Amino acid sequence: MVMTAKADEKSPSLVIQRIRVTSDRGVALELGLKRGLNVIRGENSSGRTTLLKLFEFGLGADEPIARFFVPEIQECKRLLMQVELNGTSYTLERNFGRGSRQAVVYQGHMDTLLHDQPSYFSVGEELSDFLLHRLDIPRVSYLDSYSNRERKITFNDLYDALYIDQERGFSQVHARISETKRKHIFKLLTRMRHPDLYQVEIEEESLKKQRADLEADFQAVSRFFGSVKLPTPIEIQSRIDRLSEQRAEIGAQLQNLRLQLRSSPAYANPLREEILDLETLVAGKQRDLSFTKQTLESYIELENQLYEDLDRIARIRVSAAQLASFEFERCPRCLQAITIEMKRLETQGNCSVCGRPLVQDSDAIEQLEDYEAQVRFQLEELQELQNYYQDSIKEISDELSILQIQLASRRQALDEAIKEFVSPLIQEIESLGYQTASINEEINRLQELRRWRERLQEMQDKSHQFSLRISEVQAQKEDLLAQERQLRTALVSFEDYFYRFVSSTYPDFLDAKIDDNTFLPVVNNYDYTAKSATQRDVAILGYYYALLRFSLENSSYIPRFLVIDTPRHDDLAEDLYRAILKEYKELEDIYDGDFQLILVVREPVEFLRDDEILQLVDGQRLLAV
Repeated sequence: MVMTAKADEKSPSLVIQRIRVTSDRGVALELGLKRGLNVIRGENSSGRTTLLKLFEFGLGADEPIARFFVPEIQECKRLLMQVELNGTSYTLERNFGRGSRQAVVYQGHMDTLLHDQPSYFSVGEELSDFLLHRLDIPRVSYLDSYSNRERKITFNDLYDALYIDQERGFSQVHARISETKRKHIFKLLTRMRHPDLYQVEIEEESLKKQRADLEADFQAVSRFFGSVKLPTPIEIQSRIDRLSEQRAEIGAQLQNLRLQLRSSPAYANPLREEILDLETLVAGKQRDLSFTKQTLESYIELENQLYEDLDRIARIRVSAAQLASFEFERCPRCLQAITIEMKRLETQGNCSVCGRPLVQDSDAIEQLEDYEAQVRFQLEELQELQNYYQDSIKEISDELSILQIQLASRRQALDEAIKEFVSPLIQEIESLGYQTASINEEINRLQELRRWRERLQEMQDKSHQFSLRISEVQAQKEDLLAQERQLRTALVSFEDYFYRFVSSTYPDFLDAKIDDNTFLPVVNNYDYTAKSATQRDVAILGYYYALLRFSLENSSYIPRFLVIDTPRHDDLAEDLYRAILKEYKELEDIYDGDFQLILVVREPVEFLRDDEILQLVDGQRLLAV
C-alpha cells in the first residue's frame, strides 16, 4: 500500500542526484543516485565512508577529514554535486584545498550548467541560509543554556541529525550534535516548537540582561550619592540662575577694573620719557663700544702680521749669510749636479735646470733692510692707535656704566609709581576672579547633578520600558508554549513509529517510547544507552527510522532524507540484521520512493541487490586517480 502526505503538507525534499569528482588526470568519480533506497556495498578501506564525506563536503561541510588520510582524495581538485531541493535541481561546485571556503551554485543539471548565472556563497552561514531557504526550513537561533549565547541552527546541523555516523552514530543518537542543540533541532524538525518561539526566547533573555545591567548601574549611582538628598530639577535650575546673575555682576566689575588698569597715572609719563631717552643713549654707547672693540682687534691682528714679516726678514738674512759660505756640488733647489756649464751660467745667477737664483746678491739684502725699517715704523704707529682705542674703550665703558645705573634707577622709580596705583586694582581683580571661579565650579556641580538626575530618571524609565516589553514577550512566549504543548501530539506519532519498528524487529522490547524531556529512546523503562550493544543499535536504528517515517507522513521540517553508514552487523544476529534492513526496504514500497535513503553495507544482502548503486569489491577503490 502506497502512503503519502498531502501535497501541501509534505516535508522538505532533499535528493542527491549525482556526484562528480575530478583531478588533474580527469574524472576520478562519477556516480548517479536515485530516489528511494540507494545501497553502497564495499569492503573495508574501499572508500565507502569517504563517499559519504564527499556528500557532506558538497553540501557545505568543512573539507573531509578523509582527504588527509586517503591518498586518492588528496589528488582530487574539484567536486560537482547535483541535488534536488523541493523539486528544483541545483548543481553545487566546490574545490579542494585552496578555495574550499567558497561554493558556486548553478540552477539546473550538472551537464547543462548556466555558467553565466552562477551564485557564489561563502561556505558556512551563507550557503547554509541558501539551502535552508530552498528547503523552506526556517532559519532560527536558540539560546545556549550553558554559554548563555545565541546559537544558530545551520543546514549542517540538520544534516548531522539525519546521518548515522559509522564511528559514533551507533553509540548514541545524534552523536555529532551537542545535547542542547539536539533538543532544539528535534523540536524544530518535528514542528513541536513554533519557529517564532526561538526568537522570542532570545529576545526575552536579551531584555532581561539589559534590564539587569541597567539596574546594576542604577544601584551603583545610588550608592555613590549615598544619603545625599538630590535637589529637584526646579531647585537646581533656580540656583543656577541666581549664580549666573552673580557671575554677570562680577564680570561687569572686572571689566571696569581692567579699564582703570589700562589708564596709567599722569605723573608716571615724564619717567617713561626719561627712561626712553636713557635706553636710546645706552643703545648708542653699546654700539660705539662694540665698534671700538672690533677696530682694536683688527689692529692687533695687523700687528701680529707685521711681527711675522719681521721674523721672515730675519730668516732670509740668516739664509743669505749661510749660502754665501758654501760651494755647492749640486743645486740646493733641484739637486742637479753643478757642471762647468752650470758654473758658467751661475755667474749669471741662475740654475741651468730650475732657472732660479743660486746666489743672494748684496742689493737684495739692502731691500730687506728698507722693508724691515718700514715694518718697524708701522708697528710704532699701530702701538699708538692701540693705546688710543684702549683708552676709548675704557672711557665708553665708564659712560655706559653710569647710564645703566641711571636707567635702572628710573625704572625702579617707575615701578614704584605704578605699583602704588595698580596693586589695589590687581588685588581686587584677583578677588573677583576667585569669586567667579567659585561660582563656575558651583554651576558645573549643579549641572552635573542635573545630568545625573536626568540619567537616573532615564534609567528608571528604561527599566520600566524593559519590564513592560518583557511582560509582552512573556505573554507572547506563553501563547507559543501553549501552542507547543498542543504540538507535542506530534511526539505521540513519532513514538508510535519508533515502537512499531523496535517491537517488530526485537520482540524483547516490551515497552518502547520517547522521553518527553530528552526526546531520546527509552526501552523497557531504561535509557537506551544502558542496554546491550544489540539493543542500543536497534533503538538507534529505530529512532532514525521514526524520523524518516515521520517526515513522510507528517508536515514537518525534517527533510525526507537519511544516511546510514554501515550498521554494525557484528552486534546483530543475522535474522535481526536482515529484519532491520527489511524495515527500511519496505519504506520504498510503502511511500513509492518519495524520499532518499543512502545505506552503506559491507556484505551483500539478497533483497537489496536491485538497490545497489555502487559495489566496491575485489580491491576496487572509490576514486580512480
